[in-house]
Amino acid sequence: MAVVRSPKEGQALDPGERTRRPDRGTPLRLKRNFWFRVAYSSDVSDQPMQAFLCDEQLVLVRLSGVLRLFPDLCLHRGTALSLGAVKNGCLECPYHGWTYDAEGRVVRMPAREELSGKIRAQLVSYPVAEPCGLVFACLTSIIRAIAA
Repeated sequence: MAVVRSPKEGQALDPGERTRRPDRGTPLRLKRNFWFRVAYSSDVSDQPMQAFLCDEQLVLVRLSGVLRLFPDLCLHRGTALSLGAVKNGCLECPYHGWTYDAEGRVVRMPAREELSGKIRAQLVSYPVAEPCGLVFACLTSIIRAIAA
């Protein structure tokens, strides 16, 4: 749900070009404190979906029926998790198969099974809300209530 950027003077607007930059005025770090619409609830399934918010690439996914939002970046090799799949209620990276539970904790490392569940690696989990058929996200731990 990115916003189409307005063209600079003398440039044509490319409808396929989208921006992840904030509007003029409010610094990006302040915009992280607000709720923004990132998708329609009906578009988010148990398959990972890429989203952008405040210049950050994110992955939206339903794990065991609960909507989750994480950075779209595997902690192992930086692969986009939105290219992965959901297996047994966990998000699996498409590159080396690191698997994350609904809280973002690494629960499986196929190359080092003896370390699976023991390593402390964990994705940041951002708060999400689904009022009125829309998915809203906030990129800070300071959560203000969202009107339903």
